[in-house]
Amino acid sequence: MLKRWEFWTLTVLALATAVLVVANMHQFSANRELQAEVNQRGLYIQQSIPLENLSREIALALAQLSVRTQDEQVRALLTSLGITINVTPTPAAPAAAAPEPRGGEK
Repeated sequence: MLKRWEFWTLTVLALATAVLVVANMHQFSANRELQAEVNQRGLYIQQSIPLENLSREIALALAQLSVRTQDEQVRALLTSLGITINVTPTPAAPAAAAPEPRGGEK
């Protein structure tokens, strides 16, 4: 037979254990939700990487079109998206040099 203080000590320990089990279940559930959120973000990042190259190509094509057609609306659109267009003039082709005369020809 248990003494009175032993009974109450075991009862309090059992109650504390039950509280800790419930707290552990709650933490486990919260941890699973956070893991699912992190996995979703990782998947989003993985899926958006190929789109970055496509986005860069579209911006480059629009910039080239803007320069070629001198379209200020397209340039303004790109500027509003934070894309700056720098036009570097292409150097003119050098004039063909006259062939030098051969040996005895003058």
